[in-house]
Amino acid sequence: YAKWALILDIFYYDIGEELLSGEFEVTPPSQYINGTELDLPIPVKENYVFAGWYIDPNGEESMNTLCGEFDSDIYVYAKWDQVIVPYEIDLESDSWNGNNYTNGHVTVISPIGYNSSHQMIHVKLQTTEPTGIYNDDGDISNIIRIEIRLSRTATLTADSGTFTSEDNITWIWVGSADSVEIFTSRMCNVEYLRVDLAY
Repeated sequence: YAKWALILDIFYYDIGEELLSGEFEVTPPSQYINGTELDLPIPVKENYVFAGWYIDPNGEESMNTLCGEFDSDIYVYAKWDQVIVPYEIDLESDSWNGNNYTNGHVTVISPIGYNSSHQMIHVKLQTTEPTGIYNDDGDISNIIRIEIRLSRTATLTADSGTFTSEDNITWIWVGSADSVEIFTSRMCNVEYLRVDLAY
């Protein structure tokens, strides 16, 4: 007797069972013949890097090539990594006027560094257009990490996120926000400032 191979439909989603947010440059295969081998196409998405296909919606089992036998229609889930752009801010730059500093999509506002009339440093960082992860132009202006190095040991607090310390002078904020305010417990200079944005 002849043995017929089962033909199954393929459905493309994002991890989390959301509809696929990327696009294919060529029409992707819509069916799979059981027992054969099929390389899944690579989608593209502006400001993201495709990180592979998964056979489960939680992104635990990778599968970029279909092979073997399946019992029912096939659902594959795309994983995406955001493009991260770091901004190292030169506090000696002519762009810094004592009140504001702008570097690309990042604006630093207010007293930064030593000030004899203040017992602490107050640094406010915000994106140039704080509109959330996406704005209408597709530019992403979301702060996800801040690294700040001080001239002396101090306690740093922020309005959101979590601070950790390294070597007593480098502090890292990790979170997700359009603006972040940072306060120090004592007078000191800010020697280095870097902001990572998700695009």
